Amino acid sequence: MAKQFLIKAAKNKDVFGIKEASEFLYFYCFSLKDLYGTLRCITAKGYRIRKPATLSKHIKQNGGHIEYRNPFFRTLEHEIWTIKPETKPYVGTIIQYKNSFGFEHALKIVEETEAIKTIDNQ
Repeated sequence: MAKQFLIKAAKNKDVFGIKEASEFLYFYCFSLKDLYGTLRCITAKGYRIRKPATLSKHIKQNGGHIEYRNPFFRTLEHEIWTIKPETKPYVGTIIQYKNSFGFEHALKIVEETEAIKTIDNQ
């Protein structure tokens, strides 16, 4: 069975990401390919997204949990968790999103309480 992932993405108020975010969005990814597509959509232009094989290797090395921080200000950008297939969270909204550099992907947004409950059950 394919690995499933939950992403906690910072919702920054300031454009540059200097201050640590106080609000977050949670995204559900049903496969490694979906995780890669979601990260490509939600990451700011100019930041490098690792290929799926490298992402998988980094997540495995860190025990199913990985953090990505802004390289300049060290503020949290994304946190990724591997979740068990039987604890699939309820997806509240699916948005067909196209970012500023033309990549399009379906983002599956999860409610914060549902996401935290899913993470705690791991």
